[in-house]
Amino acid sequence: MLSHISQFKPGKLARRLGLASALCLPLITSPAALADEGKDMLEKLFTAHKTMTDFGMPGVIKNAGMRLPFFEYQSMLKLDALRKRVHPLTGGKTAKVEDYKISGKAKDGPNDSRRYLVIVRNEGKSNLLKIDVIKNGVGMQIVNITGEDAAGTWSLLDGKADTTLKAPKKAAEQTSDQSAPAKPDQQASTQTEAAPAPTQGQTEAIVEPSKPAQLTAFKADFDGSDLGAGWRVENEDRNLYLVENGELMVINRSRHPEHLENSDLSNLFLRDGAIPDEDFRIETKARIDIKTGHEKVSIGLRESEDRYLAANLMMRKDGCGHNLWMTVENRRPLRGMEERSHTTLVEYSLFKDRWLHSHCGEEPRKKADAILARLQKEGAVLSLAKSGLFYRAELEVGKDQPLRFVSDEFSHFEPLSNAFLHISEGSHDQDEAVVMVEHYSLSTN
Repeated sequence: MLSHISQFKPGKLARRLGLASALCLPLITSPAALADEGKDMLEKLFTAHKTMTDFGMPGVIKNAGMRLPFFEYQSMLKLDALRKRVHPLTGGKTAKVEDYKISGKAKDGPNDSRRYLVIVRNEGKSNLLKIDVIKNGVGMQIVNITGEDAAGTWSLLDGKADTTLKAPKKAAEQTSDQSAPAKPDQQASTQTEAAPAPTQGQTEAIVEPSKPAQLTAFKADFDGSDLGAGWRVENEDRNLYLVENGELMVINRSRHPEHLENSDLSNLFLRDGAIPDEDFRIETKARIDIKTGHEKVSIGLRESEDRYLAANLMMRKDGCGHNLWMTVENRRPLRGMEERSHTTLVEYSLFKDRWLHSHCGEEPRKKADAILARLQKEGAVLSLAKSGLFYRAELEVGKDQPLRFVSDEFSHFEPLSNAFLHISEGSHDQDEAVVMVEHYSLSTN
């Protein structure tokens, strides 16, 4: 391979993109340095590829000279075979990279390699790639790429880089395959005649459900005597919410903790519609009447109990008193196992190594109670924001010099619908949670 590399001379485009430096990376043994070096190499690769495709060029993979610095020799030999099924740098059918992000920290991969997660948007869809990178005499080079599509898992080096795996046919297509081929005059007539109703033993054509209209920007200030237009309430109990004095007061008296994955959530407030194409922010401002120490405010996107994204502001009681938490819930079906869903829950204790180091002890407890007093009197702004391929949750407590916290970024590839608001009480006691909501909005960038 070194003999091949020595013959490579970067052209003008390669020099402009800084690709020549990929040929002379220093030998570094620190694991952290290796991780940074591998990420730098991938940044160069995807930046170069995106730049080329943005200008209508085929991209890095089709250019033998361009791809040499980035791929280990054996993996490079597999690229053309894999491209017959899927483009290895996009996880899609085309080479076009609309957006990309190298996510998280590198993990130990197979055979002493480093594994990176790269999220790539291609033709409006987000695809997750797992890229294994190894250090050799040339520098950091790719030894394997794996991903998933409708046909299953594909990999650069495991022998599946071919066109033998195909997506399952729809029922209508299977019925069509079993029919006798039409004669020319019959083909012409089928273009104008309506298809007959299926007889016994035949399969009806699958009708794809229509997509819901997109959510548009709105702001609900609750300045009337009811919710106003655009709202839908599931499992409604009008005795437990009231719009008055510019606020929506919600009471939850459930006898059991209500989790977002439950199908019977009481007074689930919804704004129907698909998420916007552009970046957006869902936001609410609320005051919590802290009584039980288990109050919870949830906002986000909820298509069903099996598909939702939520940012939660919640109270919990422990041995040191009331504690304030922000959590993020990301629930979606497992790929290839539609009957099962998985929830990723990330929790942030704001009174432990964030706003406070601890809430235990006399002085820390005073500081914690002062923050909770601001939450009750001045309120908190909780938001879920989408930027590019990623979401994040944000929180502010208080008006003047508010306390702020921002979650880590996370992704949800499947499209979602319906902005929601829900108030719950998380204990098993027959207590009630009372929350005053000042506004709820969706804004786009």
